[in-house]
Amino acid sequence: MKLGDVLVTQVAGPALTAVLPRVAGVVAELGGSTSHLAALARERGIPAVLGVGDATRRIPEGATVAVDGVTGLVRWIR
Repeated sequence: MKLGDVLVTQVAGPALTAVLPRVAGVVAELGGSTSHLAALARERGIPAVLGVGDATRRIPEGATVAVDGVTGLVRWIR
């Protein structure tokens, strides 16, 4: 991951907390707003949207991704 990338993952597990200082946002297929990763992202002001089905399949590698953690919207440009 490069500094400022958006992390798109299947599971928002606690092991991903190590990459939080590098990312601009998080999109995960599994997990919820009360998960450990979501709480840490909020504390750091990093937008996170969890529970986005098929995110890893629908969002292409290298796409420009916008994550709105307040509204839960994820948009991307190929």
